[in-house]
Amino acid sequence: MDDYNQDFYSAQSDQYDTQDLQHNPFAAMLPPGFGDADLDPYASNGDGARYPSEQGYYGQGPIVHEGFIPAMQAVQYQDHDHFSTTAPWDIGHDDDMLDTDDDMMMNDELVLNAEIGDAPEAIADGDFDEFDDDADPEDLSDKSADSDFELDEVPRVRGRGKGRGRGRGRASKSTRGRGRGRGRGRSRAVLDDGEGRPRGAPRGRKRGPREAKDPGPEFKNTLARATNAWINEDLEAAMRHAGDAIKINPEVFASYNLLSEILYARGQYEESVHVLSMGAVLQRDVNLWHKIASRVLDLDGDERARLEWAHRCYSQIIRIDPNDWEARCRRLDFQLRFDHKGQAKSELEMMLKIEGHEYDLDRIQQLAELCAVTQETERAVEPFEKALEHHMQFERDEYSQLDWQILNSYLELMQTLKKYEGAIPRLRSGARWILGRQEETFWDDQFDDREWDLADEPRRMEVPHFVPGKHDKTAYGAGLPLEIRVKLGMFRLAMGPDHLSEAIAHFEQLEPEDESETAPVFDFDDLFREVADALTMSGSHSQALRYYNALRRVPEVPQTALLISIAACHWALKDEVEAERSIEAALEVAGSDMSARIQVARFFQDWGMIQRCNDIAQDVVAKGGVDIVRKAKLNVQIPVQRHTQPKDITKRPTPLKPSRPSRPTVLRELAPKPTTLQSLESKRPSTKPREAREPKEFREPKPRRRLRGLLDAEREKLEGAQQRDRAIREMYQELKSIEDAVDEGDEEAAAIYMENAGEMVDEFRRMEAFYPRRDKHVKFVGYIGRKGSQFRMKESALAYLATVSNREGASEGDPGSNLEGAEQAPEDFHDIAFEEWLDIFCRYALLLAKHSKNSRCWTVIQSAAHANIFHHDSQREHHIYVCWLACALILRDEEHLCNACRYLIKQHPYSNDAYRLFGILNRLYPGHRSWYNGGPSQKFVLRLIKAMDFAILDKKARLLYKFGDQERSGYTRGGQSDGNPEGIKDINVALLAMYGHVLASGGAYLNALNYYFRAYSIVPNDAMLNFAIAIAYMQHAMKRQSENRQYQIQQGLTFLHRYYELRAKTEMALQLQEAEFNVARVWHMLGLFHLALPAYERVLALRERVRVEHAENGLEKIGGGEDFAADAAFAVQMIMSLTEDFQGARNVTNDWLVI
Repeated sequence: MDDYNQDFYSAQSDQYDTQDLQHNPFAAMLPPGFGDADLDPYASNGDGARYPSEQGYYGQGPIVHEGFIPAMQAVQYQDHDHFSTTAPWDIGHDDDMLDTDDDMMMNDELVLNAEIGDAPEAIADGDFDEFDDDADPEDLSDKSADSDFELDEVPRVRGRGKGRGRGRGRASKSTRGRGRGRGRGRSRAVLDDGEGRPRGAPRGRKRGPREAKDPGPEFKNTLARATNAWINEDLEAAMRHAGDAIKINPEVFASYNLLSEILYARGQYEESVHVLSMGAVLQRDVNLWHKIASRVLDLDGDERARLEWAHRCYSQIIRIDPNDWEARCRRLDFQLRFDHKGQAKSELEMMLKIEGHEYDLDRIQQLAELCAVTQETERAVEPFEKALEHHMQFERDEYSQLDWQILNSYLELMQTLKKYEGAIPRLRSGARWILGRQEETFWDDQFDDREWDLADEPRRMEVPHFVPGKHDKTAYGAGLPLEIRVKLGMFRLAMGPDHLSEAIAHFEQLEPEDESETAPVFDFDDLFREVADALTMSGSHSQALRYYNALRRVPEVPQTALLISIAACHWALKDEVEAERSIEAALEVAGSDMSARIQVARFFQDWGMIQRCNDIAQDVVAKGGVDIVRKAKLNVQIPVQRHTQPKDITKRPTPLKPSRPSRPTVLRELAPKPTTLQSLESKRPSTKPREAREPKEFREPKPRRRLRGLLDAEREKLEGAQQRDRAIREMYQELKSIEDAVDEGDEEAAAIYMENAGEMVDEFRRMEAFYPRRDKHVKFVGYIGRKGSQFRMKESALAYLATVSNREGASEGDPGSNLEGAEQAPEDFHDIAFEEWLDIFCRYALLLAKHSKNSRCWTVIQSAAHANIFHHDSQREHHIYVCWLACALILRDEEHLCNACRYLIKQHPYSNDAYRLFGILNRLYPGHRSWYNGGPSQKFVLRLIKAMDFAILDKKARLLYKFGDQERSGYTRGGQSDGNPEGIKDINVALLAMYGHVLASGGAYLNALNYYFRAYSIVPNDAMLNFAIAIAYMQHAMKRQSENRQYQIQQGLTFLHRYYELRAKTEMALQLQEAEFNVARVWHMLGLFHLALPAYERVLALRERVRVEHAENGLEKIGGGEDFAADAAFAVQMIMSLTEDFQGARNVTNDWLVI
């Protein structure tokens, strides 16, 4: 090891003589002979030179930290005798000094500071907002905000003008020949327009939209008076002046915004939103329109009008940003509520064109449902098939988005279009992919469905490529859901008699002869009806009877229509005895239900028994069912009756066409159309008959009695809610029993937990009491809602009543009586404490994140954050956002990570821990950083710094700065505080350093140095701050347009040296190893391998000391502490490989990098 390296790592003194510079690694960067009197540009005339290491690079001249803005007056230097009038930035610079964006920004700040004393009024900071204390991470995501720090954009050059056409040009004073060619390469940024003025944008000019036109002094004075009145809480005067300001200049948004806030404070909410809407047209700000839409939905009054107004707001957002997903989702919800199916379909198609959502199966499924309703099913086929092909390109895992439900929706789509032959291959490949056998494509060559047999014998064994035992039997027929199997059977049945045997084999899995209490018919009665009706339509009446008879045991199935379908099958089979028996049973079940009796009459008409049809129809007419007969279009004659009632009381029934002569009641040889259960149900009239009414005598209106009990329909709802309540309780008990197994990593327990927790979370999200129509700021007051004197039976109330009635010892009286005692807001839901619900939300979200279900995870987290019972409890809300951060780290979602951190910073302003958390979490994020150093983050932190600077000024000092009215209002929170609501006494160094890190991470190193040096002036002995300054100088020296690389590197090495000293003084092995490694990395970055290798070797030599230190501190028991030895070994390996010392690289790998 060289002598200078050994001396450098020995004890260092605070000051260095000239000769000492030759005995440390930093001196290797100095020119030969540096330190001699004749070569030292800053030679001292007095004593030996002294070089305090924290003052700059080696020399005795004034220490200038490039990028730091010095005081505008009374600049003092430590060494006045050797002050040079030529500053370093004045040497060797030309007109290109402000070519970089960093320099331009620095120049803007210098000009601003120079002009702040005499400027009439500073430009208001439109980004500052101190009112949004309750903002959540979604609102903080400022994607539309342009960054103040755009990088490397070439100045725009004026384009070629319009030609003057052919012919002689305009005469000029001098004849010009052909000019000299401009050559290849970069075009000139500044051209001459012929009048001595430069064309194009001047260098150093701030890019972006041009500044707004000055509204004039009269407007400014009027708006200032309005603002002052608003601050002084004189709302009348403020409103009058704000209105006058709008009249003077209606093109400035600030006046509309102020007037809107004044009206809102006066309680005129609707007028406030109207004014804000008028001003919003002047701003292309999607966040502003989101705010307006939210306020519109909070208004009282006509719900339809409010929804239409909010719909227009979201349409305005989409005009500004067509890719705003939230706005499109909300507009889609409104279109569906308005029953605008055509618009909803177009909206969904546009949503599927947004990047990242092209294959959103949930939206595609929604599109398919709409297209089926509007008879445009073909419209949804192409996007559905493209999405299926996209998802099937990837490997199937347990949590893939494509599942049986999606596949079933696609099959129903194809069934509606009757594309059976095209649907079967997609069904087979999709089911095979879901079951994990996507590689077995040889099954596509089989013409039958032997792939889906329950047993390998005999048909599957006949396939040459089939390997028994390669996959479990559940990957074949046993794993095919009944719904999909029935679909396959229906497709086979529709393809003709040649496929009938395959179809019946699939239908047999329904087990129609099973008469046990657990028979499939009780769970799949809808499949039984579909199969029976399809068999009836195909002429397989005997097979259809098996499934119709099985449905007789299900009480929920309409028995009248079922018995008619059974009678139709018996008539088709010429079994008149059973057919008559079924018809009599149908009439007996129908009883006095006229709609059901008309179904029997239609059956008689379809089968040619006109007389029996006429008898039933006349009986229904006699009982007042004229409308039912007319709507059923029965071919019977209804006698015209003369009514004595007034015309305005009854309506004369119009006679139907006379029927043909009745024929004897015999079985026809050929039925005109099969009678199925579904066809009968679809023809059931939906309205009750209107009977002739007698004129009623006038009666005095009775006072309305308060509704205390529940109606019959509501009692049915209550019974369903009671069942849900019992199910939720059982799920909760199961979750508690498997929590420990889930924490230990049991995958089976995790799957059960996710399934049950998902259902519980969905049940929670259905409760409007937790998500009021206004917003989350409305506190939770209970589950029972009242309007006037009438009780409104909502989901929340039903859930509450169900919970109360299911409690042990609850009375069996009227459940509505429980409404009287609900005075205090409960602390539980389904008798489960809200704390437990929050724990379920967070555990479920973390499990979803671990299984990469991004969309569902964010939905669950945001649902918890929007619930009012959690929002109004600071501890619960803090718990949610900590979980939010954990999910963002697991899913590697930088946007959610930064937004959640920003929210926590807002909740804990000027807390060093919050700032450090922001930096630590972004360090843990492994992906490319775009949000941490993006425009929204930069503006957010800069607003905090500006508010801090305003807060620490006293009132007299604030008067020296021309703060705008909007700024003063923002800093003082509308006049409610003195500008220092948090009680800030000193400058927060952590905040300044964090902003410097954000800027440096984005490449704006000179701007970062401004804030680093502000912090450095307060804590000059902070090791990490010195290191950050050193790295900023080094990185800036590496930039393409750095004006003085040697100068930048020397400055960086100075602070790096100081950083090393501060770390070495602690005498901690880990910190010394860290300092050695960072110094080595700088040498490595500069390409000085002969200096980097010895430093890396010292890192390796400190490994044992670091381990002993960790053992003494107990870090080994908790997973061990940091150790830079492996990183250093890898760097040494890379250096040796690049220098073709492959044997040395192999030795380092074997000694240090092999586990």
